[in-house]
Amino acid sequence: LALGEFVRSLGPYVSVPLQAAVCVTFTQSEVGHALKMLLGPQDPRENEQDSALENVTVRLPTDKQRQALAIGISVAITGAAYLLPQPMAWPFRNLVNACIAVTVARGVQLPTLGLVAAALGGLVV
Repeated sequence: LALGEFVRSLGPYVSVPLQAAVCVTFTQSEVGHALKMLLGPQDPRENEQDSALENVTVRLPTDKQRQALAIGISVAITGAAYLLPQPMAWPFRNLVNACIAVTVARGVQLPTLGLVAAALGGLVV
């Protein structure tokens, strides 16, 4: 009986970080997609491009740099959604929710729907 009560008392402390991790994952997916669209191709052969305006070589970020940037941005957005006071957090919460919705919409079209549904199930816990 005491063990059951102890496990139930840990619920909020365990579920919130798990929910935040799921939110970071969904947000990272969409931030990564946005970075891919904004920063151009990820093909290593196209990593160096000549700028017609200044005739200088432009070095685009590597895949690992883009991934690290996407994770950092996602952690910052999700952290703001969870940690800021309500009047300041609502734009970040809406952004996280939008990222989840877009990722799920993409997942419905992909064979990974089962993984997306399982991740969303983690938010319910």
